[in-house]
Amino acid sequence: MMTVDVVIPTRGTGRHLAECLASLCRQTRPPDVVYIVADGIDVHLEGIEGLQCLNVELRRLATRRGFAAAVNNGIRSGNGDVVVVLNDDTVLDRLFLEKLVNAAEACSCASLAPVVRDAAHPGVVDSVGLSFSVYGYGNRRQAGGVPPSGKDPFEVFGACGAAALYRRSALVRVGLFREDFFFGFEDLDLACRLRLSGERCFCVPEATVLHRRGSTIRAEQHVRLVEAVANSLLTAIECIPGTMWKTRWRSVLRFYLGLMWQFVIRGYGLSLARGLFTLAIRLPGVTTRRASRQQLFDGDVIRWDDIIDHGPIAVHFPDSAAYFYP
Repeated sequence: MMTVDVVIPTRGTGRHLAECLASLCRQTRPPDVVYIVADGIDVHLEGIEGLQCLNVELRRLATRRGFAAAVNNGIRSGNGDVVVVLNDDTVLDRLFLEKLVNAAEACSCASLAPVVRDAAHPGVVDSVGLSFSVYGYGNRRQAGGVPPSGKDPFEVFGACGAAALYRRSALVRVGLFREDFFFGFEDLDLACRLRLSGERCFCVPEATVLHRRGSTIRAEQHVRLVEAVANSLLTAIECIPGTMWKTRWRSVLRFYLGLMWQFVIRGYGLSLARGLFTLAIRLPGVTTRRASRQQLFDGDVIRWDDIIDHGPIAVHFPDSAAYFYP
């Protein structure tokens, strides 16, 4: 029987974490171990109703290191066959783990994505996995759309880090989340590495979860934008296969120049400048990192081209309308 570790990084959102754990208690297929990783803060679990029904281990990072470092700490702490990563502001449907684990047992794919719904508007999709565009930018798939109506799993580019299942053996092979990405795009970078290595990801429509997007970093939107600039560019530079770069570098360049202009005209020029400065700090070693990622590539250009998104994409800015390209 497949063993399941659940990893929940937290910044101590109090009520949200309690509701997430309560929804884990109600699962028809309970997890084997739940690792709660406090990212540079004190977290106290006393008084959380129903906690006794879970096998919980609380781990603490001495300083704040970000989502990826906290999740990796939890992954390294366990030895389950699969790892389910959850944001602390998610609430799971009672069949969530059962449906995901059943799907993992039925296929050999490296990762699975549930249907994540907007907690404020449950009829609206927060994400159905991740997409990666021909323009070198990745985003939440179907964000703002209608949840899928079917029950059968379907292929997506990758799993969104807000709620995802990963096969441990695949993580051991391609590496864990990238820890120098403080916030954002660490899930896309991992999805790219898994894709380059020939792995596949499926969405399981019957596994659903509510997500209060941004509740853990709502007061730090500047940080989110800075990280988005640096991390999206690094992911494109390091992960796009060389054959695609040769034919599409102009399209990628035009998209990112247009996106930067959108930062300026929407009043986020300072975030753009800080993001480009952060990118410059992280550039040393980019050649080595790109080489290590491209070594994973199985050479199947057609398969890669089939799974990436060739249509228009939307980039969502805080408190303003999305930017649609082209």
